[in-house]
Amino acid sequence: MCYTLITGGAGYIGSHTNALLNALGVQTIVLDNLSLGHKEALEFKEICPSSQAQDWQTNLESRVNLESSESLESRFKKSESNFLDSQSSHISLEDFLSITGGGGAKPSLEPQSNANTRDSKPQTHISQNTFNTTIFIQGDLTDTALLRQIFDTYHIDCVLHFAAFAYVGESVLEPQKYYLNNVAHTLNLLSVMREFDCKNIIFSSTCATYGNPHQIPITESHPQSPINPYGRSKLMVEQILQDFSKAYNLSYVILRYFNAAGASNFFNIGESHNPETHLIPLILQTALKQRNTPLEIFGLDYPTKDGSCVRDYIHIDDLALAHILSWRYLRNGGKSDVFNLGNNEGFSVLEVLHKAQEITNTEIPYIHSKRREGDPAILVGDCHKAKAILGWNPHFCDLETILQTAYRWHKNPRY
Repeated sequence: MCYTLITGGAGYIGSHTNALLNALGVQTIVLDNLSLGHKEALEFKEICPSSQAQDWQTNLESRVNLESSESLESRFKKSESNFLDSQSSHISLEDFLSITGGGGAKPSLEPQSNANTRDSKPQTHISQNTFNTTIFIQGDLTDTALLRQIFDTYHIDCVLHFAAFAYVGESVLEPQKYYLNNVAHTLNLLSVMREFDCKNIIFSSTCATYGNPHQIPITESHPQSPINPYGRSKLMVEQILQDFSKAYNLSYVILRYFNAAGASNFFNIGESHNPETHLIPLILQTALKQRNTPLEIFGLDYPTKDGSCVRDYIHIDDLALAHILSWRYLRNGGKSDVFNLGNNEGFSVLEVLHKAQEITNTEIPYIHSKRREGDPAILVGDCHKAKAILGWNPHFCDLETILQTAYRWHKNPRY
């Protein structure tokens, strides 16, 4: 049996990707030291679909039960056409996953028998989730002995590498911390992957590698000139992956995110950071009186339609699906490549605030502060390449859906 290793899989993006992989029947191993992640995110349950989502159940078998002989490209085209036939942004889990081309009906999330392994399990903080679909190992990439034990015990054919520090401001104050964790520890992982002949990796990168944009929207060919240690640490790993690909035949997909947002439409998992720095959680926590201070808006004098910054937000489910499509792309022999992930359009800070006020029916207090150094007026990505090559088609693009899922989560977060 083959396993997929997810480093940082108890974090925000990693846990959502893990849940969707498990729903496809993929056995995963999550390695996380829980310094920023949440083990509770691996113990997920499906949430009840909305009445609109029920309508997507029709002709499910024809969408999911695709013949194994059918080409991946054909599967993508069929799945995309089915999605485009409806105007609703609410879909079932089965329909959402059908674009991956996974054969067979949706696997049950009922407890299963333990999977076979090569040998004994690593003897360190190990557990399985209720459904026996995820093996959780508490540890990190500093422990190369543990990494070797994991790769020796389980047949791992692909790694999804999320584990990293990601606070821009902190990276400026503590650059050593970021270069050590994000770069040096990634080299530990790559070294062990090479030792055990694991050839596939999907890397969680960032639009911060571009720095201040020269043009909008930003394409993958845009010059990379990061302006902070966080962005530079991610760019260094991108360059290391390229070198490993040339020298050791490593296959990679690099995914440069814009702004991940929202909470799962399908499972009881969502966003939980401490400290929280992302705009949408801060707005909703302010609306819910979970914060004691007004929202702070940095700059209302930008050359935009309302003076506030414009950013490209991508729903967490769409982001997780892009990782699964990348995973399938590599397993089907796809060549190493890099892709932007975003919405191809942006929303201003004030637009997000006003829509949140409408959804929560609350007047959200805010104060106006000066611009932050290094904040561009507009950051929007061009994601046509991911659509063309991976078959990725974001389904939760509208701001209302992003905010509604986030609001549902923040009203009653499990962790």
